[in-house]
Amino acid sequence: MVCPTKSKRFLQALTKLKMVRGEAIGCSEDLKEMILLLLSYFDDQETAMFCYVEETCLGQEVDVDQLQLTPTIVVCGQSCFSSKRYMLSVDKQIVNDNIPSFMTAVCLMFGSYYCFNIHYLAELASILEFLQRCFFSINPEKETKVVKTSSRLPINPRVLTLIQDLADHEWCSA
Repeated sequence: MVCPTKSKRFLQALTKLKMVRGEAIGCSEDLKEMILLLLSYFDDQETAMFCYVEETCLGQEVDVDQLQLTPTIVVCGQSCFSSKRYMLSVDKQIVNDNIPSFMTAVCLMFGSYYCFNIHYLAELASILEFLQRCFFSINPEKETKVVKTSSRLPINPRVLTLIQDLADHEWCSA
């Protein structure tokens, strides 16, 4: 007889493994949908995270006036869903002009904030803090990459609420 809790943990691990293997080739559409939904949920600006260029655009052809000073994903195509190639810009410069997957582009963008010690853009503060805490497991108690506001809270209340709601849902589903 198989223990139900061990069987459930095994199935969760197997599902995670299948997802990781699938994303190594390209990217799960779920990740794209999740990022766009989080942008909408937090009222963060998609144009602050993504810059759209033509599918055949080369790195040197990107209009730097379209780019942010902060790390930006340049989508080569009309949407994240149809694009097969991405670029990364930092400080209005293309630093990587051939990123094959959306997941890699998001990881490189997020990592750039830490490698170059860049504060989160106010228009993206909520989604980046949520990704930082929930997906990258960076949970500082005192410091944050969000530019200080008048609030004394170390974490954005909307981010905290979503994290708590997800944790409650996960606990109830277990």
